[in-house]
Amino acid sequence: FKNPTMIRPNLQVRMPSFTMISDNDWNTIIKYFQLKDGQTNPYENPHLIAKNSTAYRAGEVIQDMGACNNCHFYGDQKPKQAALSWGPNLALTKERLRPEWLVDWFRDPQMIMPGTKMPAPYIPTEEPLASVRETWGNDVAKLHSDPEKLLEALRDYNWGISGPIDVSEIVKAHLESEGYGFVIEDDDDWGDDDW
Repeated sequence: FKNPTMIRPNLQVRMPSFTMISDNDWNTIIKYFQLKDGQTNPYENPHLIAKNSTAYRAGEVIQDMGACNNCHFYGDQKPKQAALSWGPNLALTKERLRPEWLVDWFRDPQMIMPGTKMPAPYIPTEEPLASVRETWGNDVAKLHSDPEKLLEALRDYNWGISGPIDVSEIVKAHLESEGYGFVIEDDDDWGDDDW
């Protein structure tokens, strides 16, 4: 709240800073939201991942096959598509989100945020096992029969993404040099002056 960083680079609006509020007042506000959400414990157990696990490796394959880097930052690695499509920096995942919420998000982003550009990731549970093994690899094939485990694998891979979390300067520099990526057609052959 005191010094918000950019989370959704594709939006041209920003969260304001609230520097005039004391830490004690912020703690009161935070406690209010925790109670409103039914969270009586001030701290949560951290979500731990094993980067050498089958699930983590399966999540990495699902992420790669889904081309999540088209729209999302991975730390300071810029997305491949135009800024208009950019989503949050995935290095922020473990800082901002709850593990169980992330699985719900992957299951159906439109249910949580109607109109979001985020598609539900493709999970190959309807494909024959031999095809999954050939195309997606052994780690995904081992979890093939359980879509929930594959969503959790994707969550765990996202949880392990590291790197700088504040991409504000990268986004500002990109927008100054390339803009948001809107298609603006200045040249047309219609002769607007003749209308």
